[in-house]
Amino acid sequence: MVVDNESVDSDDVAAVDCIYYESLLLDHPDHLLRGTNTEVTSPSQHPLAQQIYQLTVLFFSSTSSVSELKVGNAIHIGDGLFLTSAHLLRMPHENLNRVHPRIFAYSGLLPRPHLYDISMGNAQSIQLSILSYLSTPGCPLPRGQILSPDTDIPSSTNLCLLRVTCPSDTPSNEGYPVPTYFPTNIRDARVQFLGINQTFRLSRSLLKQWRLRGASEEVHRVLGTLLPGKLSTTRGKARYVCEEGGGVVLHSIPATSSASGSAICCGRELYGTYFTPTRRLYLII
Repeated sequence: MVVDNESVDSDDVAAVDCIYYESLLLDHPDHLLRGTNTEVTSPSQHPLAQQIYQLTVLFFSSTSSVSELKVGNAIHIGDGLFLTSAHLLRMPHENLNRVHPRIFAYSGLLPRPHLYDISMGNAQSIQLSILSYLSTPGCPLPRGQILSPDTDIPSSTNLCLLRVTCPSDTPSNEGYPVPTYFPTNIRDARVQFLGINQTFRLSRSLLKQWRLRGASEEVHRVLGTLLPGKLSTTRGKARYVCEEGGGVVLHSIPATSSASGSAICCGRELYGTYFTPTRRLYLII
């Protein structure tokens, strides 16, 4: 597991990724994270609501009909610059030759069309391009390019900066986030999640195991509390952990894997972006 027992108190099991690691879930079905998400439909409900976008990255090849779509979130930090998780810009596999990515953002406050419509650039989608990645001296990442499938992205530098392709598409800076240091001296800091979850796809084998344990209905109910497909917010506890090459923040906020790039914040104060598979957020300062 990414988060070992020494990193998490026994009464803080929610900090471990209970939804996405099948082995842990099947061993402890009663440890499912209970979401308490609230839908956000207006800027008055959260000061950063206007700056959260659904992100689609379509990898397509000019030499074949093979294509892959990745979905996440991006945060407009002002002047047409968007912050997201770097792993969303990593090619899914080597079978894509001469790949040309199409990156689009779509406001979380707008009624959401089908993800395919966003990825192809409908009238309200904003096309983006890669500006740079957050790199360390020991692990430089290419500037302005997609990442190869074998690219190692250090846990403390999983950030990518995107920019609008057409300056006229630059969103309003009203309500932009204020980058803020995470309070490293507080063990259980209260933080907010603001982003868009997607529907979680369950494998047949996993569903069968849950049925045998009598937990299938409870699993579906819990996943429904994450309000898939809607801009939503919830709260959780977090604490800073220093690692080689930088720091990360362990937290106890439930979300689906496609919520990567969502905001972890407190009001307008932006601490970093959400990276679901390791149940960590990556600091932006």
